Amino acid sequence: MRRVLLAAAVALSTAAFIPGAALADTCLSSVTATGKWLPDRRDAQRSAYGAWQHKVRCDHGAKFADYWYSASRAVSCVWKDHHGGYLYKSTVSARPCARN
Repeated sequence: MRRVLLAAAVALSTAAFIPGAALADTCLSSVTATGKWLPDRRDAQRSAYGAWQHKVRCDHGAKFADYWYSASRAVSCVWKDHHGGYLYKSTVSARPCARN
């Protein structure tokens, strides 16, 4: 009984964290975009998110351009040495989703 209650509690607690895309009416095929080389990794990720949103807005319309509502989100970053520091570039991919 205790094991069943624990499983139910875990299922309920994780249900609150399901992204909106899981409830979306329409999801399109995956879109990938790469941001600029920047000295801060978080800024490089933001640049990639912006590039993804711009690409989706131009190709599919504004209602699909919310990265955080998309499905199958993935982020990857690379870095390189640059004059004693590092530069970062991120690439994001996701399936744009929107409610009908």
